[in-house]
Amino acid sequence: MGGSLLKTFGNQTDQQVHVYSFARNKIWSFTGDIQSFSDSYSANINQEAVYGRIDQIKTYSGTTREISFSIKIESETQTSDFFTQVKLMASTMYPVYDTGNVLIDRPNILKAPPLYAVKCSPLLVGGYEVLSESDMLPGFFTSFGIDYNTTDGVEVGAGENVPREITLNFSFSPLHDRMGGFNNNNGPMSDKSWPF
Repeated sequence: MGGSLLKTFGNQTDQQVHVYSFARNKIWSFTGDIQSFSDSYSANINQEAVYGRIDQIKTYSGTTREISFSIKIESETQTSDFFTQVKLMASTMYPVYDTGNVLIDRPNILKAPPLYAVKCSPLLVGGYEVLSESDMLPGFFTSFGIDYNTTDGVEVGAGENVPREITLNFSFSPLHDRMGGFNNNNGPMSDKSWPF
């Protein structure tokens, strides 16, 4: 299924990734080709060795989900200030601080962490709506990277040299807005499909 979806995305030129920063109250939308997408689930199992048992005693404490994906962007398909927006989005990987009154000498206080909501339909969706964009999934980027295609050169856009092609790489740790798992009757805990 994943391969056929990526193949379909590869033939599209209008696949969009939407990223919302809670700290900055700003949303970015980038159009490009999905290059890769992985969605992994890990059961958190605690293990304790005890005398007299060959196997350790194992207890379950939750399931975590990690998502990694990349999108290739060509400057000619974006707005003139897209590279400025990419750099601005990268800056939101840092938190927002409450600097207080500049006349009072006190340390900066962490005000807002780098929390996001993301959508890349149909692979990555949630139930959150921000700034009229629906189906967003909240969470944290554990990493965000920009790969520059140096062979294609640059062009002038918004008064600066802009790479003709870049690839944005995301590693995302979601904070799910609905329950996963099943109830006593083997029905889903959420009335919406899981995890998509």
